Amino acid sequence: DDLSGFGPVDMVIEAVSEDLELKQKLLKEIEARTTESCIFASNTSSLPITPTAAASARPETVLGMHFFSPVHKMPLLEIIVTDKPADEVTATAVAYGKRLGKQTIVVSDGVGFYTSRILAPYMSEAAMVLAEGAAIEAIDRALLDFGFPVGPIALMECSAGPGRCEQETICAVRDPWQRINQAILETLRHVTLRELVGPPQEQFLYQESTEIGGRHVERN
Repeated sequence: DDLSGFGPVDMVIEAVSEDLELKQKLLKEIEARTTESCIFASNTSSLPITPTAAASARPETVLGMHFFSPVHKMPLLEIIVTDKPADEVTATAVAYGKRLGKQTIVVSDGVGFYTSRILAPYMSEAAMVLAEGAAIEAIDRALLDFGFPVGPIALMECSAGPGRCEQETICAVRDPWQRINQAILETLRHVTLRELVGPPQEQFLYQESTEIGGRHVERN
């Protein structure tokens, strides 16, 4: 692809697949076509930033910007920093996030960053309750009634279905939550057999839209 138009830009936010080699390759291509001060921000929910930045000729300009799905509805933005980025690089990313209207937080690089790390026990508990026989709708309704903006099973749908959810969860919680993570994956495999709807090539836990706990839930 032609990246020649990237020359004068101040910041590039990539959102390619969660593949380290692909992100490193893109990083090198962008750096070859931009100025030394251009910030490279990786939009990732599961890959630590340090390995991506290791491929950079100027790691002080590399950080993470984790947007949440669906981006136009979710206000939170994680700025993920290693020990390399210059202060002005972090400040620029935060300022840009605020210009987008995001509630911006800065977190250190690490497995799961902040949100995925605290999300792991929440999602794993939902998976365990589901494995014990609770209905999908009942689980989500309970959490909606408690005050959560979306239930845990509907949240899985925001990642476009169980397949992607499995992949991202196992990356995000790789080490601290390995045992719990296995429970999530095993539960979802059983759910696939007994409760998913839709054709085999595109099965989802919910229909295109439904009412859960008095609230309208749509699959993205």
